[in-house]
Amino acid sequence: MSSETSNKKEKSSSKKLSKKLFNEFPPISTKDWEEQIQKDLKGRDYESTLLWQVDEGLKVSPYYRADNNNSIGKTEAADFDLMSSHIKKRKSLASPRWEIRQDVNEAKASASNVKARKLFEAGADGVCFVVDSDMENDTEHTRDKNVCEISKAKDMQELLRDIDLNKKKIHFRSDIKVLEQKIAPLIVQQIKEKNSSKNDFHGHLDYDLFDIWLKQGYLTYSLEDSFSMMRSLVDYCSQELPQTRCLRISDTVFHNCGVGPIESLGLMLASAHELLVMMTAKNNSKVSPISFEKLLPRLWFQMSISSSYLLEIARFRAMRILWPQLVRAYNPNIEEDSSLLEIHIHGSSSLYNKTIFDSYSNVLRGSTESMAAIIGTCDSFSANPYNINNQNKKFRPAMDNERGERLACSMQLIHRYESYFDKVIDPAAGSYYLENLSDLIAKKAWAYFQEVEQEGGLLKMIRNSKLAEKIKSISKKKLEQVASSKITVIGTNQFPPPYTEDFPDDFSDELLAPPKSKLGIIKRKEQVTPLVAISIDQEFAKLRLATIKHIKKGKLAPQVILLSFGNVKLSEQKLKLARNFFSCLGYSIIEESSVGAMATALSEDVDKVIFHIQKEYRSTIISLCGDDLLSSKNNNEHSDYIDNFNKKLYEEIARLDDNKISAPLLSLVGKPPQNNEQELKDKSAFSIFSYTYSGINLIKELKRYQEYFKIKY
Repeated sequence: MSSETSNKKEKSSSKKLSKKLFNEFPPISTKDWEEQIQKDLKGRDYESTLLWQVDEGLKVSPYYRADNNNSIGKTEAADFDLMSSHIKKRKSLASPRWEIRQDVNEAKASASNVKARKLFEAGADGVCFVVDSDMENDTEHTRDKNVCEISKAKDMQELLRDIDLNKKKIHFRSDIKVLEQKIAPLIVQQIKEKNSSKNDFHGHLDYDLFDIWLKQGYLTYSLEDSFSMMRSLVDYCSQELPQTRCLRISDTVFHNCGVGPIESLGLMLASAHELLVMMTAKNNSKVSPISFEKLLPRLWFQMSISSSYLLEIARFRAMRILWPQLVRAYNPNIEEDSSLLEIHIHGSSSLYNKTIFDSYSNVLRGSTESMAAIIGTCDSFSANPYNINNQNKKFRPAMDNERGERLACSMQLIHRYESYFDKVIDPAAGSYYLENLSDLIAKKAWAYFQEVEQEGGLLKMIRNSKLAEKIKSISKKKLEQVASSKITVIGTNQFPPPYTEDFPDDFSDELLAPPKSKLGIIKRKEQVTPLVAISIDQEFAKLRLATIKHIKKGKLAPQVILLSFGNVKLSEQKLKLARNFFSCLGYSIIEESSVGAMATALSEDVDKVIFHIQKEYRSTIISLCGDDLLSSKNNNEHSDYIDNFNKKLYEEIARLDDNKISAPLLSLVGKPPQNNEQELKDKSAFSIFSYTYSGINLIKELKRYQEYFKIKY
């Protein structure tokens, strides 16, 4: 039997099978689904209950069906097919589908080499060396002592000792002048000395003009000189390092300032557009413009990724749709199967959402981020160590830093060898939900890119500080949302780790400072308003670190006693709120038995209860968690007892004040009374220092406590 006849029989049998299945299970229309959903909602609003609201106004439906694919235009649908074909053509199942990459940043070439080989032994596919060079007769550039210096052939030889350049992927991050005049030629020299093939050397040279400019607020060289060197580097790599991409375009600087996923994608497109214009335009540069066809294969993209799992999968896939769209704007006649439409995307885990305290939660965040990037078809990924935001040697021992780096690598190894993520080319293909979400994000990001162009383009927005103002406003809004718990950050505003004393005595405030540039600069050109990277927990971290510093000076930490009473279910909820609130400051927390149970044990003598609290704990804060103490309609069975307790507590505080003894502060878990000042005076006659309830601005209230106890932050 011929193979053709066999294929026909298989197709006919599959059709018969599908017909039988469809006859047995009749199709259900979208209208039927919607009617059933409305019944299940029982009167609740569909949009507010089920639609997923993203910061930039993106509304995501709770489900998608084949019908929804009709909203994807023909061009977008073709781009999905193009994306899959390029991925399949470039990657085979015989080799890893994505590169596991780690950064190496040591002061000496020998130390960098040792660390790189350890990472390769641990399972990494590639490493990125952070390097510099002591450029001769250069008054504009000075190297940082903490960065590996590669100035001569023997330095590069030591750095790459015992590393197979045809099997391992080697990347270099440095200043453009260093990459162009030192690193690239030395790589070529090493390839020749090792008898390797330049066609088999796959690596990246990592330089992003806009990233460095926006982080530092200035450039080392003028824009004209910078682009001249970038053109020279592209020319050199095209001839000597054909498989090397040498210019990076990224959204990292935007993402780490708190910019949302769609806006950061749009700004990255704007960066790419500015780079293409500047590199291919004719001007007075010393180097002639680079042709469009020569430039595109030398570009690569870096995308930072947050913990929003499905959104980030779709965002990576959306970038593969947007790039051909941008390229066609320059050359509408480009062939659909052209390699110029291919794109290399490197993913990197976020710095923005990594917390200083409860850093082990960062392991979970990093795992989610790497999964999303891999499923979203990234070509390579770098996972940051879980303790990336507290790797100061004064704060964490070297062993802890090494463990963090090892975990970052092992995380991806688990994805590869236990989850088998490398066995499928495009895992998200065919998912109605993810394909529609990818299309929706691509359209929104393209619209935002057009808004930037209407403002005059990214370059103009950088120079007139409009970009810095816009991003500063976004950052401020995000921090306010975290402060009011509208955005939940585990280990920060929800479930912060309890008070602990295992912090070193040589604590340093440098933890909260933005990362310093690895390259020292003397002259500053093109000065603009810099974008300041933030950590989502930075305001909480400042307050908590102030408490630690206070303790390290030999002073006592404020002590909080949580007292519950009344309805058990209600008091449990309020205990949780109080526990979260004071744990944010790192105060010592004691949970006493309920007031009612304590009073019974002490013969229901309120004076004895108060005396017991003062004698046993000498607490500086008493947090009352239970029924509203000041409610005009308090039907709780403990109402009379609570009123009596309040009055006695007030009398005790007054007595302590008269005797010049520091009286405890009172904190009530619940909303403050409104329009009942007279009732407050008649019924309780004591003042509450703070009220804790859902929606309160945590930072504002936490600062009041630190100021009261004279804990400097």
